[in-house]
Amino acid sequence: MGCILQQLRDGEHKVIGYASKSFKDAKLCYCTMHGELAPVIYGLKYYRHSLLGFPFMLRTNHAALIHLLQTLHLVMQSAHYLDTLVEYQFSTQYQPGLVHHNTDTLSW
Repeated sequence: MGCILQQLRDGEHKVIGYASKSFKDAKLCYCTMHGELAPVIYGLKYYRHSLLGFPFMLRTNHAALIHLLQTLHLVMQSAHYLDTLVEYQFSTQYQPGLVHHNTDTLSW
């Protein structure tokens, strides 16, 4: 799984940092939604010192995050993810997978 921290400068996204790691055996069995949300949570925790207290845009290639934020009835793992997400001030932007070639490279 991979994530990239970028900053918008002069109309361009400039990379500040890269982070990636492999799934452990248990996470390989996650359902698709949790498997796609795990890198988001990992990135938020990894860059916590840079993100906490500042508004930011979270760009994702998976619509599950947007659905999760609008769901009232959550199962255990989703509720745990939501507890992590509410600490941050962010808006979400969905982008198709082809646009995210830079983070997909980190996942291989």
